[in-house]
Amino acid sequence: MLAAASALRARHASCPPVGAAVLGLLCGLIGPLLRATFAGQPAVLVLDASLYPASALGGGICGAFLGRFSWTEGRFYSLLDAAGLQLLACSGVLVVQNWLALSPLGIFLLAAVPAFAPGLLRDAALGDTAALADEPAYATAPLLGVLLTVGCLALRTPFLTALAVGWGVGVLARVLVIRQQV
Repeated sequence: MLAAASALRARHASCPPVGAAVLGLLCGLIGPLLRATFAGQPAVLVLDASLYPASALGGGICGAFLGRFSWTEGRFYSLLDAAGLQLLACSGVLVVQNWLALSPLGIFLLAAVPAFAPGLLRDAALGDTAALADEPAYATAPLLGVLLTVGCLALRTPFLTALAVGWGVGVLARVLVIRQQV
């Protein structure tokens, strides 16, 4: 989702389709690669797992294609970006928990911090002000989602339920802010 949102944003910034797709691919891979690196895991594990490269490439291509249409600006882009950021942050809890035996705070940090990298890369590449610094909800919503996911897991909630709670509350919080802005 973040790959598609990044490529979509690049197309809206008048980037050519191939450049937008490549930016989408990079943004789709940087979060999982950073998380693996911070956790002391070989980054090649991320590239070897076909899920990450395939979804990043597919998202980049879809975003580059959809960027041709004006209806994808504004709310659609913001919703796609919010959903992708939440998914990367909250799913990072499971990845980190499987790799390392950390305290809930360690899991929280290793899941949340790399999730902000795709947006920072996208904004820097496009010459925009970083959404992380510009929009308070951009950082707050994923942190809330990861906190809820870690909290649910600490209460022995099944992972998919914890992921759904963290992702859903985080996306809802960001959507409410987006709705007020537009």
